[in-house]
Amino acid sequence: MSDLILEEITRENIIDAIQEFDIGIEHQFGKSTGYDVLFEGRRYPPKAIVGIAAKYVINKQLGPYDFKGGLKSK
Repeated sequence: MSDLILEEITRENIIDAIQEFDIGIEHQFGKSTGYDVLFEGRRYPPKAIVGIAAKYVINKQLGPYDFKGGLKSK
């Protein structure tokens, strides 16, 4: 995934993605393995949230093999 896509994802996109995750939007991501997004006291898998949020920027939800996570990721 291009860093440009990441730079265009806004806080509002992340919150919208979290809301969609909470209602059960389909995605291909597994559970987080080391890091979580913490929002309003709940933990979320960061790659899933970013993958869902990407659709607000590129009109396409990303999957687990479209980008990498971890310490060296943005």
